[in-house]
Amino acid sequence: MTETSSKLVIKGIPFEATADDVLKYFKIDASELTLPTWNSGRCKGVAFLELANVADVARIRNMDSAIFKAGENERKISIADFEERPPNQKKRKNKNRRRKNNNDDNVEEAKESTTKPVYEESAESVREVYVSNVSFKAEEADFHEHFKSCGEIESVTIPKLYASGRPKGFAFVRFKTKEGKSKALELNETTFKERTIGVRANKGRAQPQKQRERPARKTGLSEKPKNCTTIYVGNLPWSTDEAALEKLFEKCGKIESARIVRQSWTKKSRGFGYVEFADTASVDKAVKLSLTVEERELRLDFAEQLTQ
Repeated sequence: MTETSSKLVIKGIPFEATADDVLKYFKIDASELTLPTWNSGRCKGVAFLELANVADVARIRNMDSAIFKAGENERKISIADFEERPPNQKKRKNKNRRRKNNNDDNVEEAKESTTKPVYEESAESVREVYVSNVSFKAEEADFHEHFKSCGEIESVTIPKLYASGRPKGFAFVRFKTKEGKSKALELNETTFKERTIGVRANKGRAQPQKQRERPARKTGLSEKPKNCTTIYVGNLPWSTDEAALEKLFEKCGKIESARIVRQSWTKKSRGFGYVEFADTASVDKAVKLSLTVEERELRLDFAEQLTQ
């Protein structure tokens, strides 16, 4: 069985599922699973399995369209072989076409924002090669074996994904001498762990680029909607709850409701909310206030009515 045929993609995983749920459902080892998650730890709905056993591959393929249940949520999953995809050339062409259609000023701005990075060599990088298209199964000892004819190796660095610990598919090999690096470049497009690798000189550390100036934050109030009775409150501290939000505006008039907008799955505040008053005159008073909560200046503006 080839390396590619042992990799499966599982789609439709419930967002509530944990790594333990997936391991138990498919009856596999933790080393065979990659489960992408958001920063909150919530599953992205897809899993990657890299299986060593042919029987497991066939068994799991037969689970296509099965129902996966996690917590109170259940979804039908789909299973397919993993395929390496080339860069999306269509998107690149469309991007270039849009750039050509811009006026001269916008073209110059686009060029400035896409300036190639400047690299600075160091005493280490001049002895180092960058190895691309590396097998996820490759370990440090494998690099020592593949490049042993080039000279003594000082170090091997295999970058990994922060969330899963899975290798990123490339590595850096540093030699004791520049001559070792030069010989290693001759191994470009050779076969390493059943893959054709790319070997090129390490360019060094990328230097910081000039940051484009961000547009100034909008100041002032929006146009007040007809019969508006609701205000938007932004830049709220995460600790602010509905009761505290209502108390900030109680002197402006009768309040019908106060709502903090929260993430649907964690229920954590997203840093803004709405206050609905009984009459539109209260809104005019509220948006003129200057409020600071926990050293954060609140942003106030007119908003659409919360209820009809």
